[in-house]
Amino acid sequence: RNKGCCTALRTMVAEESRADEPKATTDATPMDAEAAPAPPEPVNPVATYMAVLKPALAVLDRLVSTKEARYAVHALRSLGTMRKMSRSDPAASKSALTTAVSTYFGPNHPQRAVLLEMLAAVPAEASATAAADVSEPEPEKRRALLPEAELFLSLLVLLLLIDAATAEQAAACSAALLARLAGFNRRTLDLIAEKVYFYASWAHERLFWVAFIPPT
Repeated sequence: RNKGCCTALRTMVAEESRADEPKATTDATPMDAEAAPAPPEPVNPVATYMAVLKPALAVLDRLVSTKEARYAVHALRSLGTMRKMSRSDPAASKSALTTAVSTYFGPNHPQRAVLLEMLAAVPAEASATAAADVSEPEPEKRRALLPEAELFLSLLVLLLLIDAATAEQAAACSAALLARLAGFNRRTLDLIAEKVYFYASWAHERLFWVAFIPPT
């Protein structure tokens, strides 16, 4: 009986000794097991600009088909977003607008060459985020550009010139835009025309040419 008690005691002592020994870990810790997060993909500012512009142009189509002013309001709200993009990265906005004008204005459109020439006046210093080369998207089945879309795109060019070019270049753009606007008589242009007059006045005030603006 004493022999059995001694054997049991030795067994307990051995088990306690093994329990106190550090355990060898072969499994990685949860932090080591987690894979390092993939670096975020670089944001293309040109694509971001176009992602705001295209829905605005689609809304202008709805404006013309329904004659509901709320669609004009919705499209004009995007001006602020795109202007912030232009201020933070003029080179990217220049690339986006050059692509848009080249895509939406037909080869024989009277304003195509005018707007492209004005966009060429915007400084094109390379930025850390602007794409080096922007390929023009494949044109869809081309149709006549609506005056609402034409003036909206022209207004975006004017805003870019106001923020990124000289006062003379912005004033020249506003004069051409006002002359183009005078050739239309469409009620669906009313809200867009208000913005055109506002920013055209602003562009001319920078040169103290307020008297140039015709009465509305």
